[in-house]
Amino acid sequence: MSMTSSTIYPTPATTTPDIDFQAYDDMTSFKSVPTVGFWFIIRDRLSGGYLSVINGKPLLQKTPHHWGGYRWCCTELNGWVGLYEWTSGRFIGRDGNDKVVARAPKQGHEQHIAVSHQAGGGYHISIFHTANKYPLPQIYELLPLKVEEDAYLLVLGSKGRTVLWEFGQIEPPPQ
Repeated sequence: MSMTSSTIYPTPATTTPDIDFQAYDDMTSFKSVPTVGFWFIIRDRLSGGYLSVINGKPLLQKTPHHWGGYRWCCTELNGWVGLYEWTSGRFIGRDGNDKVVARAPKQGHEQHIAVSHQAGGGYHISIFHTANKYPLPQIYELLPLKVEEDAYLLVLGSKGRTVLWEFGQIEPPPQ
C-alpha cells in the first residue's frame, strides 16, 4: 500500500460566528452522508450535543462555541477516513494512552477512523486501535467513540454510551 498525504488546511488567525445554528436544529439538516472532501457539523443524535474541540479535547457541547471548534472536514489517507477540525487545525484520534484527542496536525495511524451507517439512521465513529498483547501477535481493532454522560467527554472502550452521530453538511469555512 503506498503512502499518500492527507489535505491540511491552515488554522485561521480569528474566527467569527458565521453559521446560524438555529437553522440546524431541524433534524432534516442532519441527514448528510459523511463524504471525503466535504465539511460538516456533527452532532450526537440522542443529546443533540455538537462534536467540538476545546483545548485539544473532543467533547460534546450543547451549543457550538462562537470561537469555533465545530467544523469538520472528512479526509482520506490510505483508505482510512479522517476528521479534521478547522479552528484547531487538528485531526480527531487517540493518544498513546488511548484517550480521544484532537492534537495531530496531520492524519496518521492514530487518526484512522471508520464511519459506519446504522440501520436506524445515524453513524458510529470508531478509531483504529492496536492492542499490545503478550505474547504477540498484536491485535488490531476499531473502538467506537463513546461519551461519559456526566462530563460529555469522548472516550474509547467499553465504558460510556456509544454515540450515534448525525452529519449536517455545511459550506467550507472562509480561507
